[in-house]
Amino acid sequence: MVRRACANYILMLRLNVSSLFAIAAIVAPLAAQAKSDSSWPHWRGPARDGVSRETAWSSIGANKPRWTIEVGRGYSNVSIAGGRAYTLGFDEKKKQDSLFCIDVATGRELWREQWPAIVIANFHGGGTLTTPSIDGDVVYVSTREGRCFAFGTKDHKRRWARDYKSELGLQLAFHGFSQSPLVLDDRLVLVLGGTIVAVDKTTGKVLWRTEDFGEGSYANPTPFQLAGKLRVAVFTGKALVVLDADTGKERYRYPWRAKAGGVNAATPIVFGDKIFISTAYNLGSALLELGDDATPKCLWRSRSMRNKCSGCVRFEDHIYGFDESMLKCIDMQGREKWRVRGLGMGAVTIAGRRLIVLSARGELIIGTASPEGFRKLSRRKVLDEGVYWTAPVLLDGYIYCRNSLGRLVCLDHRARGEGIAKAAVTPPTGTSPTAESLFANHARAIGGDKLRARRSLHVEGTIEKFDVGVTRTSLVIDLVPDQWQISFKFGHAGTARYGFDGKISWGIDPIFGTKVYGKDVHREHVETRSLHAMVDWEKTYKAVTTKGGVVFAGRSCWVVQAESMRGAVRRFYFDAKTGDLVGHAGAKESTVVYAQWRDFGGVKLPARTTLTAHDTGNEEIQVIERAVWDAVDPNAVALPETVRRLLRTEAEIAAQNRVAAKRYSKLLGGYSTKGGSPLRVRVTVTDGGLCLESKVVPKIWFRPPDAKGVLRERDGKPYTVVFATDPDGAGTGLVLTIGARKFVFVRDR
Repeated sequence: MVRRACANYILMLRLNVSSLFAIAAIVAPLAAQAKSDSSWPHWRGPARDGVSRETAWSSIGANKPRWTIEVGRGYSNVSIAGGRAYTLGFDEKKKQDSLFCIDVATGRELWREQWPAIVIANFHGGGTLTTPSIDGDVVYVSTREGRCFAFGTKDHKRRWARDYKSELGLQLAFHGFSQSPLVLDDRLVLVLGGTIVAVDKTTGKVLWRTEDFGEGSYANPTPFQLAGKLRVAVFTGKALVVLDADTGKERYRYPWRAKAGGVNAATPIVFGDKIFISTAYNLGSALLELGDDATPKCLWRSRSMRNKCSGCVRFEDHIYGFDESMLKCIDMQGREKWRVRGLGMGAVTIAGRRLIVLSARGELIIGTASPEGFRKLSRRKVLDEGVYWTAPVLLDGYIYCRNSLGRLVCLDHRARGEGIAKAAVTPPTGTSPTAESLFANHARAIGGDKLRARRSLHVEGTIEKFDVGVTRTSLVIDLVPDQWQISFKFGHAGTARYGFDGKISWGIDPIFGTKVYGKDVHREHVETRSLHAMVDWEKTYKAVTTKGGVVFAGRSCWVVQAESMRGAVRRFYFDAKTGDLVGHAGAKESTVVYAQWRDFGGVKLPARTTLTAHDTGNEEIQVIERAVWDAVDPNAVALPETVRRLLRTEAEIAAQNRVAAKRYSKLLGGYSTKGGSPLRVRVTVTDGGLCLESKVVPKIWFRPPDAKGVLRERDGKPYTVVFATDPDGAGTGLVLTIGARKFVFVRDR
């Protein structure tokens, strides 16, 4: 799960939220099996490394798409061979998955195969997760429910179909089975939760299966040659495991467990006897070396690269990819060479010594693949809405991009004469105005006197959080001069709440629970979120100076540098022509960009605010649709009970634990599901109340049971527990509900 940062103008907020979901369908190189560049037969292309060998293609591309097509919800990529592209999508109305065969010349659908499916939208929008694999005249498909199909590419006749989840008695992974089928010689290798399986590619018959490694990952298996032997590297939920491709026998294991709520999603990059692995949520990356010992040697570990949904690409001894929501380049010692913020959580491919980047806003960005720095060659919007966690594909001069809602676009980037895109604006020149005059003009322009007279502000609008796929969900913000609170629906996880009561900055995270913030986050809250912060700036800042003209957020600006009373240096950017406040930034805090200033009850506010976290590059957009003045009940921004609980002393918590342990003694202990690979949970007394611990979700703290014996998660997440008997009696089982899913457990004996 991820931390998030959020700051805004009158809304000024920096918050940290976590995302449980990550997509995985990435396979690293197996040079001996690489096919020609006239096809892109499976995820990550001919050599399974995310690198296209094409060089004669245009960085700028044609103005209009070659074609677009709707293929249904999901994150599946395209596989291309023989002039046909194959991809998957989920039909929300029919509740079906579809395999599409598309004519790459026209975008016309040639044929479609469908089968019943469920959405599995845990902490994201749901839909298909895997990418088809083409082998000769057969295309193979695996689904998030554990089914596998083989279709003829020409007649789309079903060669065989198997339901491995049912056949092998497997436990469905929390996000479903996300890995694409890997074709190796005469077999397919499938990762199904914590179990790896090899099947005959002509019949689907199981050839071998591994133990259940537990905590299924979301990273594809990676084939490679080592000392003349074919191996497969699998990034499970607990470790990097290397298997013998012929037998499934384990050869190496390196423990690597994602932190609470996180997942191992980026498929390992293998080169020679070395393997690069990376995980988000502040765990980081490592370079491992395979030797004589069964445990690989760790050459280094670093937090410079933390892959979440999209893996890295290695090119000429450097690694390029998204560290959380920052595009980065690191060297083979894990040292950062450069970073680019503001792209959100995107995906990257490399071709012709250039990076092909799809940003979280649906922008296609072409730039240089060089450790010397990222030089943008072109940037343009190619898709709208949804999220963009699927890597772009380049083949024969055409770039294929899709969003999570199912729009697939083919862009013409065939070679042509071109120049490099240049900035449309230049920094202002001449004598810099004083900082005092810039702030004074700003205060007059927005109606500062009227703002000072206001006692509170209630805001309604929307929020988009590109790093986790929260798109246009409702947003509510309540502010009084020295306090504020914000809330929004965090996808399927529940409602997120954050605030500041004048002394304490807090967050009720829909996945991890409640946090109290300190240090840089708290300082930013104290200094920037006040209702009157921008018109009473002189109460917060000292040593204010104008530093000269710059380009900020695509506008020519004067920049004011100010030191806060707590010693933080912050920069404010004012439009050189209009005097509007364009945004602000500072060390160890969010970068904020304001746009679309509108009149709300006699005070001008930025209707659109874009925030970028300094540490992860996570990006979000807040939009004001309605503002009501002097209508906030002061109790609405008071410190919530769940936050006050965090401020208890150890003695107070110990006393509450003793009371809870006595009351619920008959309910405490382990519970398991029946059949197949059991799922286990444990009910304990923690933090003064009942807590459920499991591998499916992080620790869940519950409020006291209601009259019917139902326990509801105390921080607003959609988790409930119902015991088989009254909570004060002898519990023989329990039902755990997470959103729309139910898990039935019996008491361990």
